[in-house]
Formats: sequence, C-alpha cells, structure tokens
Amino acid sequence: MPELKQCKDEVLRKIGRNVLNFQQLERQLKFVISIATESGTLGASGTIHSNREKRIAKTRTKTMGQLIGQVVDEFHRNTPAQEPPEHLDQFWISSSFRVVYDDEFYERKKSVLSSLVDDRNNLIHHFFDKYDLSSVGSCQSAGAYLDEQHLILAEQLTETFDTLQQILAFREELGHYLKSEEGKAEIKKQLGFNDSDS
Repeated sequence: MPELKQCKDEVLRKIGRNVLNFQQLERQLKFVISIATESGTLGASGTIHSNREKRIAKTRTKTMGQLIGQVVDEFHRNTPAQEPPEHLDQFWISSSFRVVYDDEFYERKKSVLSSLVDDRNNLIHHFFDKYDLSSVGSCQSAGAYLDEQHLILAEQLTETFDTLQQILAFREELGHYLKSEEGKAEIKKQLGFNDSDS
C-alpha cells in the first residue's frame, strides 16, 4: 500500500508540473504574439501605442488553441507585410517578425502544436477517465505518459523562448539602427531627401 501511495503522489506531482508548463507556454505565446508585430502612426497623436495595447488586450483572452493557431498561421508562414491605410496624414510604420520554414517543417510544426492543444485538454478534462490510479501499474503508465508529454512541452517552451529572445534582439537592434547616423541617412535616402535638404 505505501508503494501505491508513493506512485500516486508522483503522478500528481507530474500532473502539476505539466499543468504549470502548459500555463507557461500559453504565457509565452501571448507575449510573442503581442510584440512580434507593430503598426501605426507616429507622433503625439499616433496610433502605434494604442494599437499595441489593443493587440495585448485581445491576445489576453485567447485560448491555447487560438494562440497556437495564430502562431502557426502568422509566424511560420511567409505572409506579406501589413499594408498601410489608404489615407494617411501622419508617418506610418509597420514591422513584423516571421519564422519561415519549408512546407515539410511547417506541417510538422503545425501537427506538434495542434497535438499539444489536445494533450492539454485531455490532461485538464479527461486524465482520470483514462488513468484511475488504483494500481501501481496504472500509476506507472500515467507517469510514463506525463513524462513523454513533459519532453514535448519542454522542447516547445525552449523554442518559443528562443523565438521571443530573437524578436526582442531584433527590435533592440532595429531601434539602435534607426537612431544611428547611418539609419537616419538611410531613412532620408529612402524618402528622397539629400543632405542639402536637411
């Protein structure tokens, strides 16, 4: 009997670990989605900050399935950049971060992320329908399932965190470039100004 109790306790620990990992992945996905795209007008009455706040608020209410669907559609496809509005009276800027793979990798990534949604739902809603934990054998099967799930989750957590770090590094590097003399000169050049105009 003590052995069964120990097995049950270990399964419950692994359930807690995986639930927290799913929550962490959900938080990371929300953060990635909220910062990977920026668009709007600049200046005192610009919309870029309010657009960011709206995107964060909209992302906050999304489910795990919706988040993963958005990540797959927006971040792992070579989607075109967002077009500016037709009528502008202010300077408009847009930036977006994409991870482009070949079709085979895209399909594999989509499959892994989609199966994670099912795994999360099964863990939260149906775990005890499958594992009754009334025997050591059932506890061991449950533990093996949870360990396998943990490995997949850990891999996705690492990949998502790496993507997040790349986005932040890109944004920082872009900010430094735009503030540099080289960046300012490139902006003037693209806008058709020359040094005599400044």
